[in-house]
Amino acid sequence: MRHAALFFLSICLSQPACPGARADTPEAGVSSLVQQARANNLARDPYWLTLLHYRTKAWRFAGDPVSEITSADFFLSPQGSTDPDAELAATLTGLFKPAGQDPDAHAQCRFVARHQWLRKALDWGSLRPPAVSCPAYLAYTNNHRIESLSLVFATGYLSNPASFFGHILLKFNTQRSAVSSALLDRSVNFGADVPAHENGFKYVFNGLFGGYRASFSHHQFYTFNHAYAENELRDLWEYVLDLKDDEVDQLLAHSWELLGRKYVYYFLNENCAYHMAGLLNLVIEQPLLPALPWSLPSALFEKIAAVQRNGVPLVKQVRRIPSRQSRFHDGFLALDAQAQAVAGKLVDNEVNLADADYAMLPEPRKIAVTDTLLDYYEYRIVTDRQSVALQSAKQEVLIERAGLRAVDLSAGGNAETPSQPAAPHEGTLPFLFRAGPVHNSQFGTGMELQLRPGDHDRLALDVARVPGSHLTILDLRMTYRDDTLTLRSLDLLAIENPNLPATRLPGDAGWAWKFRTALEDHDLACSQCKVWKLEGGLGKALPMSSHGVALGMLDLAVQQRYQDGGSVAFTPQLGFIFTPSPYWKSRGTIGVQSDLNGARGSDRIVRWENRFGSSRHWDLRLSYEERRAREVLAAISIYL
Repeated sequence: MRHAALFFLSICLSQPACPGARADTPEAGVSSLVQQARANNLARDPYWLTLLHYRTKAWRFAGDPVSEITSADFFLSPQGSTDPDAELAATLTGLFKPAGQDPDAHAQCRFVARHQWLRKALDWGSLRPPAVSCPAYLAYTNNHRIESLSLVFATGYLSNPASFFGHILLKFNTQRSAVSSALLDRSVNFGADVPAHENGFKYVFNGLFGGYRASFSHHQFYTFNHAYAENELRDLWEYVLDLKDDEVDQLLAHSWELLGRKYVYYFLNENCAYHMAGLLNLVIEQPLLPALPWSLPSALFEKIAAVQRNGVPLVKQVRRIPSRQSRFHDGFLALDAQAQAVAGKLVDNEVNLADADYAMLPEPRKIAVTDTLLDYYEYRIVTDRQSVALQSAKQEVLIERAGLRAVDLSAGGNAETPSQPAAPHEGTLPFLFRAGPVHNSQFGTGMELQLRPGDHDRLALDVARVPGSHLTILDLRMTYRDDTLTLRSLDLLAIENPNLPATRLPGDAGWAWKFRTALEDHDLACSQCKVWKLEGGLGKALPMSSHGVALGMLDLAVQQRYQDGGSVAFTPQLGFIFTPSPYWKSRGTIGVQSDLNGARGSDRIVRWENRFGSSRHWDLRLSYEERRAREVLAAISIYL
């Protein structure tokens, strides 16, 4: 009888409602907490669903939730990825299990945010789970000395498709009594796990259609600063968020839970912007991305800059962390005219520090010149790591700088401090609707309409992006004429980096280049002659003045044949970019397109485009184009 009673009791304790179980046993405690959670429908609480990263669209279409996380070790229940109630019960059970030899493997250490929330959401009474130390999590939080949180935007990098639109980091700012520099702050990154030396076509295909897995990872901030600002020459913008201590703790705890967990990666939507917004939604209960089928990093910063809670802005400070290139440009442009001339002469003469003009400078100006040249050579070395001459020149300047006294540069080293560039959220909004009258010398007057989901054209405001660059996807242009709406062009992808120089120093800018694939009319003299076109170009920009540059390009295009035209054409062209004020930007090009095959001959191509206005919400455009016919367009642009 005694053995039978013990057997019955052991079975009874394992059930969620066991009338014979003692109320003070762990099993009974877990059972009561599970019943309480079910009575309060906690498994459907938005916070719990956010912690488990269930797709909201799954509730609407399939009826059952599905977590975006594909890693089995993120769930304690075998059904956890689709059953929030089973995962909640399994989490409560795991919190009460005894600690093993590896405390970091315990549920309390693996799922810190879940534990914290369940302690608040349920009435635990006298129930106490076992005390478990979590050394790995303690190290992650720098012994609980994180005092604030920042969202960091790395500006677009046109040499890598995954970084065209910029990138986002989450930075935990540690008390300076714990670490001496912001470079040592813990930072969290979300990115795709791409094999080394991946084939370019496969890289694009997998990125667009979910062929890669992605995950959160963490490093100290200097790792990302070195990769983005120092090597890829991208400015970083740090948005310090005004969060309560408890909110910082929640984000810190949940980011810990997410490290290494796998997601399916989609370049256009479920990317770094999407998942960083999802993480922030744990404490910011409002949409942080527009309701669109794509997610742009700039859109997240646009949203958080506009968020106010109880009348207090979410963003309390914006800091710029300039790249190597920007530091060089800022330093050179801050020099007075004499110091700029001396710096240029030193570079041209292979750093001849015995030069009389340099020797005559007062020490504060020598310091300003040598500091600028150090930034210049560091920038040049990034773009040409094999150059022994650049390394040698930097060494000479460094020795010279070490011999100068530390003095107050306000004594005359700089003409002025460059103005702070506008932050990313102050740039032109990405979604474009443009409309206006268009007159074609062949077809008469009509109305042109243009729609573009993102991101910017070459005349847009140069805010937190490569100056003068062009980056658009699915740029649609249509013409309404004679009661008929016709397709004018569809740019699937168009990229242009003019690599504009800011100074006259050699090597300040690299090669200008562009790439475009589109469906468009063969020329302006026909409207039913759509051809697919793939084109690229290479060239160089040279400074003309402080407001303009000259640009030479050689384009090569592969296209569908039309009538007697060829399938391969090249177009040498010359042009200019002129920006006399923030309210007016002008770009003109003239070239001759010649077919390498076919009998059509050569066509002169002329374009002159102007943007008037500096609002991020609208501007006016005036353009002229000549390509077998002439066309003039006046339009208003609305940005959303």
